[in-house]
Amino acid sequence: MALAALRSAQGNADLVGELLKTTYWTFYLSDEGTLMKHKENFVAAERSLKASIARAVDTRRGMLAMPTQFTLQRCSNFMMNN
Repeated sequence: MALAALRSAQGNADLVGELLKTTYWTFYLSDEGTLMKHKENFVAAERSLKASIARAVDTRRGMLAMPTQFTLQRCSNFMMNN
């Protein structure tokens, strides 16, 4: 739901923070095989979320840019399926 809110420019710092925490928890709780296979996705999700935070601070907007949405959607799909 946080990702959907951010996509529709209804997000806030709390939602981005929750997505970032979820990314970190998923990374640290993953087994070694999953980490080897999906490390790039975790790194991309972290970078995208941090970029969204910086962009929101700079522009005072909560909307995610399209590349960020795509990256986070891929990671969200992975987290829900594993």
